[in-house]
Amino acid sequence: MTSLKWLGFHAMQLLWPSRCAACDAFVGPGDAFCSVCEPSITALTQACRWCAMPQMSGESCHRCQRHPWPFTSVQAAVLYGGAISTALVRFKHGRQDLVHALAPLVWAGMAAIPNLEASLIVPVPLHPRRLRGRGFNQAFDLASAAAKRASSRSRLTVAPLCMRRITDGLHVPQEPIAARRERARGAFVVTQTRRVAGQPIILVDDVLTTGATSCACAEALLNAGAASVSLVVAARTV
Repeated sequence: MTSLKWLGFHAMQLLWPSRCAACDAFVGPGDAFCSVCEPSITALTQACRWCAMPQMSGESCHRCQRHPWPFTSVQAAVLYGGAISTALVRFKHGRQDLVHALAPLVWAGMAAIPNLEASLIVPVPLHPRRLRGRGFNQAFDLASAAAKRASSRSRLTVAPLCMRRITDGLHVPQEPIAARRERARGAFVVTQTRRVAGQPIILVDDVLTTGATSCACAEALLNAGAASVSLVVAARTV
């Protein structure tokens, strides 16, 4: 780091010191979470390659062996809960600055995918009504910030306009998984078929829960001719 950059960095820290993404406590430069919040974060070290559900051993879980999801792989860095869930909720409700604390989780998943540079990165789209209300798409912000962490020699393309959501999936409390997946089917359409055809796709979202939304996206992309779809999320619920 040059002297000028060093001075600029420390000046920024004095004016806008780093804060914890979950509780806003002051943290050291480069830290995303404070010493109180960080112990609540659980890394997902062993998981099913097709649904990212934690498991002790083996490449795929029993459920996916019977009914595999339409992904080449699913990457999730941490379990949803504790400081991660707090930070993600804050992020989705307007704290776009927290993307810098959460994007490394998405980048960790991207970096684990073979032939990353050949892939097209597609964030899960929001319905236009939801996008107007929120003002931003958290999946796009995460995908863009994560892609910027690649080396300068890598050219990762984020394509937010190649797919759109045509039905608004309203949250139904305690809805059965099968019903949620059926309701999500057909919710997405690919609008740039030529761009998708023959391409390996990296689908990006913030959280993986039932898989209804991400599976519907994958099916639309594969039906449009995508060579494969890998899913990358920041966190996985259990």
